[in-house]
Parts: sequence; C-alpha cells; structure tokens
Amino acid sequence: MVGDTLGGALDKAMDIVLERKEQYKVHGVEYTCPWVFLITYGQPTFEWRGAAERGRRENAERKIALFAVGRAGADMNILRQIAPPERPPLMLDGLKFQELFVWISASQRKISSQKVGNSRHYHQPRAGRQHRKWRSGYEVGGYRCIGARHQSCQD
Repeated sequence: MVGDTLGGALDKAMDIVLERKEQYKVHGVEYTCPWVFLITYGQPTFEWRGAAERGRRENAERKIALFAVGRAGADMNILRQIAPPERPPLMLDGLKFQELFVWISASQRKISSQKVGNSRHYHQPRAGRQHRKWRSGYEVGGYRCIGARHQSCQD
C-alpha cells in the first residue's frame, strides 16, 4: 500500500500538491510555492530513494519547498539524503508539534502578505521565537535555509 511507506507517502503528498497547483492554474488562482513537510520517527522499510530524488528535483525546480523533520528515533542520515541540500533536516524536540505548526503558520502569514510572484523571505528565525521551541540539536539560526530568500514558485 502506497501510504504505508515513507517513499510512497512522500510521492503521494507531492502528487496531491502538484495536482492542486494545476487546478489553481486552470481557474486562474494565484498561489505561492507550496510547502511539503516530511515528518518521520523511524527508518524507511521499503524503497524511498526514488521519492527522495523526485522531492529534491521538484524542490530544485521550485515546484515545491520540501522540508524534512525527524522525531525521536528518526534516521537523520536518511533524512539528509531526502532533504534538499540547502534545507537540511531538523530534529523535532520531543512532541512539540504545536510549536512547529505555530512557526509554520507565522512563516506562511508573512509569505501570504506579499505579492505572488515576487521574491520574499520566510519568517526569519531568531533567538526566542517559536522555532526554537520545536527543534533540537541545532544552534539558533542553524536553520538558515528558512531565513534564505524564497523564490517564487515555478509552474
């Protein structure tokens, strides 16, 4: 079953997001580059390399922005192979999903307030902000890729 594997889940998520972008285009709806989050707590049990390669390619072509997040028990070496090189994976601190989603929401709020098609910035992580509460194992500002320029989404 496709949904039972890390690679299958990542492929399915990208399929859904790219199909939605096509619907937006057909109906003339403007959109920003969609984010795809892969959150895992273990190791892949089946083939995942094809989905990882596709994810990195879709990210490099700016069709999606791929983020990889590990929970306790996640194989960070594998996540580093899945995540785009400019956006390395992060380890979630315990079960702090609420803090993670608050950070995502703040980042998206900042992006959505900008004109579609312009270069913009992700919510800049700083010491004391919500992002520090959800991640562990990295210094503050270590997720520099999120503070890097966000380029407009490509079709």
